[in-house]
Amino acid sequence: MEGESVCVDSFVRGDEERVIELWKKRFGAPDSHISEWVEAVYSSSQTTGFVVRIDECVMGFIIVTVSTEEWVNYEYIGKKSLFVDAWENTGIVHMICVDEDVEGEGLGSLLMHRGIEWFESMNIDGVVAVAWVRDEHYGSVPLFEKFGLEIVAFDADFYAGLDESVYCSVCDYGCECGSAVLQAEW
Repeated sequence: MEGESVCVDSFVRGDEERVIELWKKRFGAPDSHISEWVEAVYSSSQTTGFVVRIDECVMGFIIVTVSTEEWVNYEYIGKKSLFVDAWENTGIVHMICVDEDVEGEGLGSLLMHRGIEWFESMNIDGVVAVAWVRDEHYGSVPLFEKFGLEIVAFDADFYAGLDESVYCSVCDYGCECGSAVLQAEW
């Protein structure tokens, strides 16, 4: 990245095509789920997003939101084996993703810094993140740990049984990846 211009900006209209492309390529998910979260960046004061650009090209993004402990457990995590003691004003790292061509070059850290700045402006009490745990995948657990989050729950079969039509970049269709929940009190 030497000699290239790198910057982190707020997510703006026009970024969604590249964000959706990265999300699908790196993680997969139902189109309706992705669209719902991308639209929330524009329409909810409790959700925002940032992109990292290299020479004006979006190479990664983060979507963060703030909600309650009940929403974190019943709507966001949705699986009792992973329920956590969250807070009434919980920051959630919903999605962080960088293009695999620049993975490991610090772009995820730039995005996390910006997300944390936003969380601090929202006066959150703590942060929760859910990380996919997959073989042969540069996971986000080390990134979250770098920012003080600790694993508090793990389910090796978290995504097993998802809709078979949902693409997973590791399993293809019929995802069998695991998940870790990380958190930190602020």
